[in-house]
Amino acid sequence: MACLRRRFVRRHKVILVISVLIPLAIYSDTRFQGPFAVLAKADRLAMLYNWPEATPLYLQAESLFKQSGDLKNGLAAKLGYIWSTADSGVNASNRREIAAHLLDPVINSDPQVRLRALIAKAVLDRNENERAASGPWKEILDLATKLDDKRWEARAKAEIGQILYLDGNIKSAAAMLRDAIVSQYLQLDFGAAIHYTAMVGDGFVETGQPEAGLRYCDIVLKASHLVPDLGFPFLAYQGKARALLALHRTDDAKAVLDFALKRAQKRRIISHWLNY
Repeated sequence: MACLRRRFVRRHKVILVISVLIPLAIYSDTRFQGPFAVLAKADRLAMLYNWPEATPLYLQAESLFKQSGDLKNGLAAKLGYIWSTADSGVNASNRREIAAHLLDPVINSDPQVRLRALIAKAVLDRNENERAASGPWKEILDLATKLDDKRWEARAKAEIGQILYLDGNIKSAAAMLRDAIVSQYLQLDFGAAIHYTAMVGDGFVETGQPEAGLRYCDIVLKASHLVPDLGFPFLAYQGKARALLALHRTDDAKAVLDFALKRAQKRRIISHWLNY
């Protein structure tokens, strides 16, 4: 009996341990992960334009790195945080901080950290004056090419293409955007591919081609349902509504915006939608 009792107790201990470990393995709660795992998850979400979920993870990663005395990776997380919050407004202190970092020889000696600093600078510059971001995006393109970082190489090309479009260089802009978007799909960078495809659709509407713009935005909105954790496709909804208005389909445009607002409310990102 004593032997059976010991076996029974051991078996229940094993079951208890398994019942605790399985949920941790399945759900991978960031509270139980190290700072590198948290930073990697934040980066993945940010690359999908999922700012609401990426932002708190960058803050968490920065705090964890600081606690361990890892200042360099703490800075990497802080730069990610600045990138993920750039669309909510340009912060003068962030601009000064980024400028100081880009003059720091320690940061400049690490190309990966410098790339993060340049990305933060580019998005801040873009949100203040799109053309002013041309220099940083060209630096990002050069550095990403040297690092063989195809994703940021294509993203930089797309941003430069957009600036060329604003400058009236339509032919060069179209070629650069086309090459960038094709590369993004090939690299499985679906966040960027969807974002810039929607931008092209919006551009068609802007240039008096609402039918083409509508097709592009419809493609993006269908694709957006297939990519897990993708950020809310603001540009695509905006472009589709504008295309429908240009086609004098006012009721359809209103229906698109109503659906988008409901979808944003469901995902609890209504404030991001209204600020977009």
